[in-house]
Amino acid sequence: MFDAEVLMAPLIIFMVIVAPLWLILHYRSKKQVSQGLSEHEHR
Repeated sequence: MFDAEVLMAPLIIFMVIVAPLWLILHYRSKKQVSQGLSEHEHR
């Protein structure tokens, strides 16, 4: 019933745009948390 190309286009767009943004935001927030903890330890 479903045409594979109809599902592949949104999937490729998701993987190219959403996945990298999610990874960047995830590691950015992780970096901020680690910096915040290190500043708190120094005090």
